[in-house]
Amino acid sequence: MAPLFTTSLLLLAATAHAHFKLNEPTSIGFSDDDEGTGPCGSFTPDFSKDTITDFHVDGQPIAMLSTHPETKWLFRATFAEKADGEWEQLYSIVDQQGIGDFCVPAVTAPKSWVGSTGVLSVVADATDGQLFQCASVKFVDGVGETGGNCKNGTNIKASVTTDSALAAMATATITPGSNSTSGGASTTSGSGAAATTTSAGGNAASGLEVPGSLLGAALFLVGAAFGW
Repeated sequence: MAPLFTTSLLLLAATAHAHFKLNEPTSIGFSDDDEGTGPCGSFTPDFSKDTITDFHVDGQPIAMLSTHPETKWLFRATFAEKADGEWEQLYSIVDQQGIGDFCVPAVTAPKSWVGSTGVLSVVADATDGQLFQCASVKFVDGVGETGGNCKNGTNIKASVTTDSALAAMATATITPGSNSTSGGASTTSGSGAAATTTSAGGNAASGLEVPGSLLGAALFLVGAAFGW
């Protein structure tokens, strides 16, 4: 019983201090103490040094780990390398209920972005305020694979929602321009494959994607029933 008790205490301690982690795409940096500092949790993107991850515009998995009982997620992007403005919202705001892994398997971006490098920002609105993580990405054609990071914890539920504070952080409609560059450190990517959702506590179940208009997104659940 002692090892189990010790493990439980460690999990409680981790939950008490951690906020959220961006597991996919590759984060430019994580600091638990400074994650509340926007736009990237106290880190500044640098396309010449960061790991540049391929972002498939027809559907890219974004995977997080939240240690809060409720988290609202905003997914946005900019071509400003320093991530200092001009953010466009990529997906409906999602309300996650439950602590653990959560993945949106098919976040899309405009086709016109293919070939450009930019910054993906994931913003979490939780009990202790807004939290920020960023990834430097290159927008490529096709659909990304849902790998091992794209999974949902047991009993996680989620629904499309609205949040005026989060929506106000991504109001631009952006196009590739002079602040869009190519290059960077090693690239991680998956080949084009069919986008799927992930099951509670496991992988690969169909139906999470909310395609088309942000305003027309439908309710979805991530749980044992999978009532998408």
